[in-house]
Amino acid sequence: MIRRSNWKFDLRKSYLSFSSCLSCLKFAFLFFILLASTAAAQVPTVEKIDPPSWWVGSTINPVRVLIKGTNLTGAKIESATPGITASNFSASANGHYLFADVKLSETVRPGKYQLTLLTTSASTNIPFEAFTPQPRLGNYNGFTPDDVIYFAGHCLQALRGPKKINSTF
Repeated sequence: MIRRSNWKFDLRKSYLSFSSCLSCLKFAFLFFILLASTAAAQVPTVEKIDPPSWWVGSTINPVRVLIKGTNLTGAKIESATPGITASNFSASANGHYLFADVKLSETVRPGKYQLTLLTTSASTNIPFEAFTPQPRLGNYNGFTPDDVIYFAGHCLQALRGPKKINSTF
């Protein structure tokens, strides 16, 4: 036998009044705002920049640098040094990599400089060095007989093909 109760809901006698529901909604809204601001305020970190330096007066200018770190989405690079500029920023979808073109003008002198990585929430400094190019005269030997022997050995090995292994079990 099933017993039925004569239960009826009465809004006037409910435990949650309208004002307490409104308070709960205010609390939920403030919690959501706090959570969103915490996620947005993540500081970018830089683990590595590659290449960490470049030559003043190089024929490859600007140089494309790769920055590895975290929270790099939407980041840009600036420099306080006149003559060092960065452009063409491209970040990975997960925010761990940032590509940028760094241009060294002819007025930049060899030395250690700081690049500033900027995001909407914070910034961090990246060390970057400008080198003096090596003099070309007297530093290069060109093609020598040692190179011929080295290349000939590799060519012969390539012509022989991969080693065949005879395995009988």
